[in-house]
Amino acid sequence: GGGGGPGLPEEAAAAAGVAGSFAALCVMAGCQAATTRTPLASALILTLAAAPGSADLAALLPLLLASSYAAVGATALLLPQARSFFAYPAPPQRGPVGEARRGAV
Repeated sequence: GGGGGPGLPEEAAAAAGVAGSFAALCVMAGCQAATTRTPLASALILTLAAAPGSADLAALLPLLLASSYAAVGATALLLPQARSFFAYPAPPQRGPVGEARRGAV
């Protein structure tokens, strides 16, 4: 093929587009895994959403798994004290049921 004009050949342009898509998916998997701390689920969800029933599944999964686990590892090194990015309040401490009833009466 060829357009006769300057620039990349069609095959190289298609390869660059695929590489850009893979890179975007890797960044998405890393961000999601680092936020939720679920690297395996993040990689599987994005792989299945990006390539349903496609042969690209075998090419996507290793890349997304690597980027997901790398992102979780990096955030664990950068924020060692944080167990999660979501701050849930601790549940109130309550005594046994008998003590609560005695205090209420």
